[in-house]
Amino acid sequence: MAQHEPQKSLSVVNDAIDVGCYPGGGGAPVAGFQLADGGSWVGVVTFEGRIGDGAWTAVEAVDAGNSATKATTRNAVGLFRVDCSGLTQVRCRLSTATGGTLIVRALPPGQ
Repeated sequence: MAQHEPQKSLSVVNDAIDVGCYPGGGGAPVAGFQLADGGSWVGVVTFEGRIGDGAWTAVEAVDAGNSATKATTRNAVGLFRVDCSGLTQVRCRLSTATGGTLIVRALPPGQ
């Protein structure tokens, strides 16, 4: 499993951060992360996962503020988690950038 980055500022299309996968409380591995506005951010972030060195593919992230909300992209800040079952890496990639900076913070369990 690749080493995750604890925090990264994204401002250019295809900037990305590996947020890591960790054992979850219920046994299934999870990736947790926060999207925060680093200054007038306008854009779309895509949540992606992969197995080994395979191709990145979109995965659904759950909005921690509303567990009924699942999406592969997001254009607003918040706290999110991805079920990493079967995945070795999860990343957040800036797929559209029209202004500002998005700060992504990995949130390992207990943080």
